[in-house]
Amino acid sequence: ITESGCTGVSAPFVVTVGSDPQAVINSDLSSPQGIGATVNFSGSASQGNGAPLSQFLWDLGTVGGTSTGTNTSFTFTTPGSFGVQLLITAADGCQDSAFYNFVILPETIIIPNVFTPNGDANNEYFVIENGQYYSNSLAVFNRWGKEVFSKKNYRNTWRAADVPDGTYYYVFKTDEDGKEYTGHVTILR
Repeated sequence: ITESGCTGVSAPFVVTVGSDPQAVINSDLSSPQGIGATVNFSGSASQGNGAPLSQFLWDLGTVGGTSTGTNTSFTFTTPGSFGVQLLITAADGCQDSAFYNFVILPETIIIPNVFTPNGDANNEYFVIENGQYYSNSLAVFNRWGKEVFSKKNYRNTWRAADVPDGTYYYVFKTDEDGKEYTGHVTILR
């Protein structure tokens, strides 16, 4: 109805309602896991308005890690964070995707008890082997308990340039597994 009271009718038209599927990823193991874990992923989806699902496409976040089908499995052989994605397609062409970040942690954290930041390009940094694969925190203290270095998400970059040679004490914590590593490290130049 317009302001002057007129009404009108248009020709009928067809409205097509898409199926609106909703993708879901499930796994038999929870993240994080260690190297060598074989994880079975299963995809599911609500069929929305009833169109049957016609395609599942998996991207497992690794080179060559793709698959089709409702279920897939993959053995992770390297540490890292892998974005697992599922794309579903219904028979009417409507699509949806789901994303799941799966973390594979290294087996062992190795912390040295000495390093030599003397400029010879060998053993220059306090390197916590495999620590970089974890969300972590590092605190280093002198023999009197005064903190001389701290870093959230430490990535093997401390050269101890601002402290003298000697023995220091560290606390290295990993968030994913809640472990705390303590010990001492000696700096020799």
